[in-house]
Amino acid sequence: NFFRGDIKMYYYSIGDVGIKFNTNKKINSSTKFKLFQINKEKFDLLKNKVVFSIKNDKLPQINDCKKIGSGFEYFLQEEKNGTIRFLQKDEKEPYCCYISYKNGQQEIRIEEKSEYLMSNIEDYFKAIDVVDIFCRHNALILHSSFINYKNAGIIFSGPSGIGKSTQADLWNKYEKTDIINGDRSLIKKSNHKWYAYGFPYSGSSNYCLNKVLEIKLIVILEQGKQNNLVKLSNIEKFKYIYSQISVNKWDKYLNTKIIDLVTDLVSNVSIIKLSCLPNESAVKILKSFIEGENLI
Repeated sequence: NFFRGDIKMYYYSIGDVGIKFNTNKKINSSTKFKLFQINKEKFDLLKNKVVFSIKNDKLPQINDCKKIGSGFEYFLQEEKNGTIRFLQKDEKEPYCCYISYKNGQQEIRIEEKSEYLMSNIEDYFKAIDVVDIFCRHNALILHSSFINYKNAGIIFSGPSGIGKSTQADLWNKYEKTDIINGDRSLIKKSNHKWYAYGFPYSGSSNYCLNKVLEIKLIVILEQGKQNNLVKLSNIEKFKYIYSQISVNKWDKYLNTKIIDLVTDLVSNVSIIKLSCLPNESAVKILKSFIEGENLI
């Protein structure tokens, strides 16, 4: 039976943020999300936690909503007790909503008559506002590939198709580095340092590991006719990084915090631009820079 009378609890730790779902549903976890699933004892030890109650009930009445997404459509509704985010698919009636109350409680409400069954953990993470949750704990979601080089995090960032996964694959081939994630990194400031965390979202990439490393270098990629390292001003660094951060543009408070975090990041983490080709030479020139050879 998909519905169960007893309350089940599912625990996850992502970027040292504990996420708990209380529900009477059976939730299936994909292979990637299982890497981040923990037990109650480990959850209780975490400093930062968010708890979501999942209910099957009628959805709140929709009033004056603002469309904030596409594909799976999102509509945001401000109310005196908090915010409600409705989700719908294929322009049908909303099948669930995520309610964030001002008192700190979080609720996912599933329309009891909906034909859309939410049986997988991805369905619930799609419902909640992960950008908001992690940002409130000083963490940013960066469009990037993330590798482990000598127990330090090297991050390749840039727009889709620029070659992030390609450069990560080259490092894996020629330097035997582990690829932590091929598409997303969770980067977080903790104890005055910036760390990169594995993240269960990896796009079409199959690379996904649950590992945390201090960030040694962020590499902004651009395709070029030769391999070349380019210094960046802090303004350029900010522009490149901010463009690849997941942002809720409708949330002014959140946007201000993201700007503050990115400003701190570009001031305290080494960032370089690599104009590159998809070959071993791109690995060699960046490795020499990382090892301390002055190439620019």
